Amino acid sequence: MKYFLLKVILILHLASNSSAQFSSLTFENIEIEGEPFYLYVNGSLINDVPDTYACATGLWDGIYWVRIIINPQTQNPQVVEKKIPLLGLNGLSFVLRKKKDKYRITLQGIGNIGDIFGVETRIRRRPRNDFPAPSCPNPQQEQRTEPSAPQTQAPNDTPMPADRYAMRVLDSEFEEIKKNIQEEISDEQKVRVAKFSMKNTGYFSSQQVAELVALISFDKEKLDLAKFAYDYTYDRYQYYTKVSRSLKTNESKKELFDYLESK
Repeated sequence: MKYFLLKVILILHLASNSSAQFSSLTFENIEIEGEPFYLYVNGSLINDVPDTYACATGLWDGIYWVRIIINPQTQNPQVVEKKIPLLGLNGLSFVLRKKKDKYRITLQGIGNIGDIFGVETRIRRRPRNDFPAPSCPNPQQEQRTEPSAPQTQAPNDTPMPADRYAMRVLDSEFEEIKKNIQEEISDEQKVRVAKFSMKNTGYFSSQQVAELVALISFDKEKLDLAKFAYDYTYDRYQYYTKVSRSLKTNESKKELFDYLESK
């Protein structure tokens, strides 16, 4: 019911204010623990340093994909995502609430929606400088800016960049990607879908890449995807060992080895 009412309010306000305007998205962790987070809007990093508060400003009306990585410098960061419409609003304010050890994004306030009813709406704000606005408002043109974070370790105790591991693809996301690839008929289309997913989702494990390569029938396309996926993998130390098993011929395996050695 809450989301239905929000949609009705958005439609009413859009009808009363059709002119384009800049807006903002504000997020704050209000839990006692005060766990910091990275905020990504359409793939662009908003806060260079993990914090309990982040705000993206200068946004046009449209649909925005929000990805929040909580405790990114730990071995087990939590990732929450949400698709948020900004339609004729001056700003939306959200809070992070924890329920059964899992965070959820909850709407807290709406910038100027009270104008419709002649009342003042409550919105949480903190008197601090805004973070830089996203550079790519189109979800299909995501750009990932890797945060400068200290080195950490994955659960297998093998060193890797903390930011890549924190931005790893979730299991549910990976299963959806596999399903989308399997629905394609030709190898060319499977490779195209796989590449698009890698550009717009996150970082994959070597084992996940091996599983995607195994979905391709012929070695030419297998090798094409294997080379491409290397830049979107967080555990590169075992890339060749895992991925080469999905290639059929020794020639393809050697070509992959030579390619990785040149990187």
